[in-house]
Amino acid sequence: DAEPPLAAAGCALLSRYLISVSSTARGRQVDAIAIRKLLVLLTKIVSRDGLQALQYPALSEHAATMVRTAALQAAAQLQVAAVHAPEHHAELASQLTPWLFELRSCWMATLCDFAALEAVPKLARRAYRPYLHAGTAAAESRHHIAHAAPVVLEAVVTLVRDAAWLDERDAKEEAQAPVADSVADVASQSQQRITVRSAEADGGLLLGLCCHALESKAALLAQAHRADEPLCLIAISALKALLTPERYLTPQAVPPTELLLLLGQLRALAVQPTAALELRRKVAELAVQLMGDVGGYVCAIQGGESALLGELQRLAAAPLFHALPHLAKLSTAPQSVAGPISESEAPLVCLALHALSALPASLPEAPKMAILPTSLLAVLQAAAGCAASASAPQQLADECTRSLGELLALCDVSQPSALALLHSAAETVLQLHARSGAASGAAASLSVPLLFKLAQQVPLLTDAEAQLHGRVGAALVGLLSSAEHVVQQAALRAFASFLHASGASALGVKYMRAMLPDVAALLVREGGTDRIDAVKALLLACTVCPAEASTSLLSLALPLFVGCLWLPPPPPGP
Repeated sequence: DAEPPLAAAGCALLSRYLISVSSTARGRQVDAIAIRKLLVLLTKIVSRDGLQALQYPALSEHAATMVRTAALQAAAQLQVAAVHAPEHHAELASQLTPWLFELRSCWMATLCDFAALEAVPKLARRAYRPYLHAGTAAAESRHHIAHAAPVVLEAVVTLVRDAAWLDERDAKEEAQAPVADSVADVASQSQQRITVRSAEADGGLLLGLCCHALESKAALLAQAHRADEPLCLIAISALKALLTPERYLTPQAVPPTELLLLLGQLRALAVQPTAALELRRKVAELAVQLMGDVGGYVCAIQGGESALLGELQRLAAAPLFHALPHLAKLSTAPQSVAGPISESEAPLVCLALHALSALPASLPEAPKMAILPTSLLAVLQAAAGCAASASAPQQLADECTRSLGELLALCDVSQPSALALLHSAAETVLQLHARSGAASGAAASLSVPLLFKLAQQVPLLTDAEAQLHGRVGAALVGLLSSAEHVVQQAALRAFASFLHASGASALGVKYMRAMLPDVAALLVREGGTDRIDAVKALLLACTVCPAEASTSLLSLALPLFVGCLWLPPPPPGP
C-alpha cells in the first residue's frame, strides 16, 4: 500500500539490513527466523506472478516499474553478497536458494528490457514487447532499469557458474513475443508475461549484452570527456563464466565470426592507453582462461581457424606489448628492454606470458605447430627484456622461465630451424639466472631443470656451442656453493636427471667433469649441505661414466662414501 518511491526505498533498505543481520562476521549470531520473515517481504514481490500483479493504476505507468526494478535489484544484491562471502552468509544463501529459479527468470526479463532500451535501435525497439514496463512508458522507465541492470547482471553471473543454471528448462517453453499487425498495435500492448526461457536464449542475450558493454566502454575511452560504463567490468566477469566448454564456448553457441568480433573488442580495451589498470587486468585474466579452454572449440570448427588463432595470440600478448611496445616486431635475436617494467605492469605481463604458453598447449597438433614459433619468440623477447631490466620483479623473471619451459617442451627439437631457438633460449635463461642467481629456491627450481634440459638438447659440435655449455656448467656449479639448502637440492636433482638422460655421451662427460668436484666437496663440507642428494648424484655418475674412467672415479668416491657413513656409539660398559 505504500507509495512507489517509499516502496522502492524500502526494498533497498531491506536488502542492506538483511545483508547486515545475516552476516556471521565478528562472531555475530544469526536469527534464521528473522531472516525468513524479512526475506518473505521481498520474495513475494519478485516472483513472476508478483511482478505482474504489481500495479499502480492511479499513478503514471512507470511507477510500477520503479518498484519492480528496486525489488529485483534488492534481491540481486542479496544473491551477490551471499556468493561473494559464503562463509559469512550461509544462512542467507540457504534461504535464498529455493527462490533462485523464479529470480533467474525475473532477472533475465530485466536484462531483456535493458538490452531493448540500450542496445536496440529506436525503430526496431518499437516492435519489442517489454516485461517490466508498458510500451508507452519506455522513456520514463529507462532510468530505473538501467540503474538495476549492473547488479542484476552480476547476480545472473553467479547463477551461470552453478550447475543449476540448466535446471528446469527442458520442460518449459521459451516465451516468444507475439508479432503485431502494426507498430501502433505494439505500442498499445501491455508488458508480456515473464516465462522460463531456454538456456540458449539466455546465453545469447548475456553474450550480446557483454559485447555491447565492451563496445560502449571502448567508445567512451576514446572520448576526451568520458563517462563511466558500469557494466564493463561485470561483463568481463560474465564472459569468464559464459565462455567455458561447459557453457557457451562452442561453435553452435558462439560462431567463429562472433568470437572473432568479441576477441577484437577485448583486445581493443587491452591496448587502450587510457584504460584503467583494473580493466586491463580483468581482460588479461579472461585471456588466460580462454587460451586454456579454446582447444576444443578450434577442433570443432571447420576451416577459418588461422584467423581465430591469430586474434587469440594478439589478445594474449596485448599486455606484453602494452608494457614493452618495442617488442611488437619479433625477431629471433632477443632485444634489450627500452625502459623499466613498472611494478603495476608486471602482474599483467605475467598474465600475458601465462596466456601465450597456455594457448599452444591446449591446441591439437597442426594448429599448435603453426602458432608455437610466434608464441615462443614473444616469450623470449619478454624474458630478454626482463633480464635486462633491474627494476623487473622476481615474480616476472620466474614466470618468464616457467613459460619458456612449457613452450620448449612442445617444440620439435629435431627440426633444423629449432636449433637457433634453442640457442636463444639457453642464452636468455642464462641471463635470467645471472639476474636472480640463487635468489630463492623457487627461482632455482624453475631455472635449473630448464638449463639442464636445454644443455641436453643443444649439441656439442662448434666452438660457440662449447662456450655456451661452459657458461651453463659454470652457472650450475655456482648453485652448489649456495648457502640455501633448497637451491643445492634443485641443482643436484636436476643434475641426476641429466645424467640419467645423457649417460656416457660426450655431453654427459663434459658436465660430469665440470660438476663432480663441487658435488664431492658437498660431502666434506660442514653443515648446510644436501649430502643425501650429493651421494645419489655421485653414485649415479659412477654408474654411467665411461668404462675407462670408472676405476679412477670410484677410487676417489669410495673414501667420500665411507666418510658419510654414520655408526651409532657403542653401548656403555658394565
